[in-house]
Amino acid sequence: MANGGSRTTEPLLSWVRLSMRTLGIALSSACIALCTRLAFASDAPATHAVGVRLDVSRQAGTEQCLATGELERAVEARLKRPVFVGDSSAQLVIVLKLALHNRKRWSAELRLEDDTGINLGERTLTTSAQHCSALDDSLALIVALLVDAPLSDRERARSLPLPAPKSEAKTHGSANVAPERVQATRVDLPESTLAPRQPWRWETSVGATLAMGLLPGAAFGFELGVSGKPPRAPELRLFGGAYAPREAHAGPGDAGGRFAALFLGLELCPLEGQVRSLRWSTCAGQSVAWLRATAFGYDQNSSTDRLVYSLLARGALLLHLAGPVSARLTARAELPLARPVFVYGSGGENAESTVFEVNPLIAALEAGLSIAL
Repeated sequence: MANGGSRTTEPLLSWVRLSMRTLGIALSSACIALCTRLAFASDAPATHAVGVRLDVSRQAGTEQCLATGELERAVEARLKRPVFVGDSSAQLVIVLKLALHNRKRWSAELRLEDDTGINLGERTLTTSAQHCSALDDSLALIVALLVDAPLSDRERARSLPLPAPKSEAKTHGSANVAPERVQATRVDLPESTLAPRQPWRWETSVGATLAMGLLPGAAFGFELGVSGKPPRAPELRLFGGAYAPREAHAGPGDAGGRFAALFLGLELCPLEGQVRSLRWSTCAGQSVAWLRATAFGYDQNSSTDRLVYSLLARGALLLHLAGPVSARLTARAELPLARPVFVYGSGGENAESTVFEVNPLIAALEAGLSIAL
């Protein structure tokens, strides 16, 4: 009986020891995991969401730049959380100044301040793109980075001593030590940066013209034009006008012909540039002129019409004057594909004589005004 009792107790004690050992291992593993997690958490930078107020000032010409509300929504979409508040409870303030310099260079100056007015950092974005929306993506990204900076960095900037006023500059030995100033980081965006909100550029023009070669002598007239330029494509221009009548004399007495013309053309302007307020462009295209000739002083007077098709090249200079108005000066050369000849006489004893023939090269100058629409 004693031996039998001993055999029953030993398996039970072994099971109890195994259970205690397993429980101890589990507790040790849980403790190690918890400590490791706490250690990693203590090493991670502490980020706290704070309220931010965005103060935007705009100089003349920046109305087309990103609106304040759109910029706030773009930043919050990147950070995936609410950021901006509109009252004085904001812990951070971003001061944004938008400017246009010489009608060509856009700038966005940003300054991050805490609620006590301490400057925590500055950034400056610039671009020479044709439209202010080239700043949109970069501006939203920089504001998001400023807002989402680790709190420790902002607290470190807050703990720095305030710069001394100029009148109380500290002295070190015999030299004056000027107070330190936060240096702004400058970011230059390429001129070719995509401007997603850039609209078509529409312009209309009116001018006086002087043409040589299409009519006898120097012909005065007028020209009207309208052009449209897509954001990333060449300008397309449609123009038309008329020349005052000119006379050519040939034959007996004061006989001759009276010539007048209407013209219409279409041109593409692939090359364009700008230096300060002066913009230049070069164009190529085609034109058609309706030429009407009326005889006078002959035994039999008649009228005839001819069409003159030409290939053309044009150079234009535009000088900005004020607002949407620019002065316009252009020179155009046309190469006629057919050259009508106007004669009198009927052959035989009355040999034909030339009254007028269109020149192999037509030149035209135009001076006027261009108005941006």
